[in-house]
This record gives sequence, C-alpha cells and structure tokens, in this order.
Amino acid sequence: MFTGILIALLLWLLVLILSSAISAVVSCKFRNIKLSMATMQFCLIFLSIVVTILMGDLSIIGLKLDLYYTIIGSITAVLVSIPLAIISRYLPKYEPSFAPRDVKEFVIFGLILTPFGEELLFRGMLEGYLLNYAVMPIGVTIPAILFSLVHAVPFQKAPKKTLLYILISALVLGLIAGYFRAISGSIAPAVVTHMIFNAAGFLAFKRK
Repeated sequence: MFTGILIALLLWLLVLILSSAISAVVSCKFRNIKLSMATMQFCLIFLSIVVTILMGDLSIIGLKLDLYYTIIGSITAVLVSIPLAIISRYLPKYEPSFAPRDVKEFVIFGLILTPFGEELLFRGMLEGYLLNYAVMPIGVTIPAILFSLVHAVPFQKAPKKTLLYILISALVLGLIAGYFRAISGSIAPAVVTHMIFNAAGFLAFKRK
C-alpha cells in the first residue's frame, strides 16, 4: 500500500513539475500570463494522459462518462458552492492578475481548460492510482488536500481571510469531486463539479 501511494505521488509530482516548468518558460519568453495559464493546463492534460499510458493502463484515469453520478455530483456541487460563493462576498476584495477579465475568458479558462487540466491530474491520474492501492477515504482525501495546498501559490498575495477561504473552498471541491470520481470510476462528475464551483465563484465575484 505504501509503495503504491508513493508511486502515485511521484507520478503526480512529475506531471506537476514538468507542466509548471514549461509554463514558466512560456511566461518568460512571451510575457503573456493567459498564454502561460493555457500552456499549464494543456500540459497537465497531455502529460497526465501520456504518463498514464506509459504506466500501462489508461483506464485508471477514468476517461468515460457516467451520466447518473455526473448529475448527482452536479446537484451536490450547486448546493455546496452557492453558500460558499455567498460567503465570499463578505471577504476582502482581491483580484489576482490571472483572473478572467470577461465572460469569454472565464468560459475558456474557468469552464474548459482549468477543470479538465486540474481534474485529469488530481482526480484522474493521482486519485486513479491511489484508489488502486488504498482505501477510498485515502484515495479521495490525499488529492483533495494537495489540490487545496497548490492553490496557496497563485493566491499567496491574497488577504489572509481570502486565502483561507480559497484553500477551504478548494478542499471542499476536491472532496466532492473526488468522492463522485471514486464511486463512479469516471472523471466526468469531477470535471462538472469543478466547473460549477468556478462558475459560482465567478458570479459572486462579478456581483461584488
């Protein structure tokens, strides 16, 4: 069990580091944060799939559709994300440089690239391997915690209360997405859950 968990974490770290490095190179060369963000997500998608293929079993990543749990997960995400979004309206206003400037940018990054890229890495590859080697609570919780922690880097300049809110929200998102990914064997509920949380946060922010 320990060896399997270690392998899963090493593969996750490999994809994350390579994607971050490529994104950093693009950022330095073109000085375009949106291009750098898109590069990061494309790399997460591509490398997660490639590494999983090289490890010999692409089915681990959960590239299939489970309509029932996608619907149930969506309803759960709406019921949880709306109260969280309402809470965010009472926090200090903070707009990072990479925040979507309009609806078009939000659709591209918040509803397409980021949910697919991050979910393929965290709930697809990482959780997929963990579920093979550990019990479900461990397989769901570890990716959720890591998913929350990585948000500390891009939001490090946020006010403390806002940062804490972001980390807690990311953890809640990770647990919900991870649970439905685990019981369905599909990445689809996780991706849709991520989309809904992003949409709720975007709408709450725009109404401030």
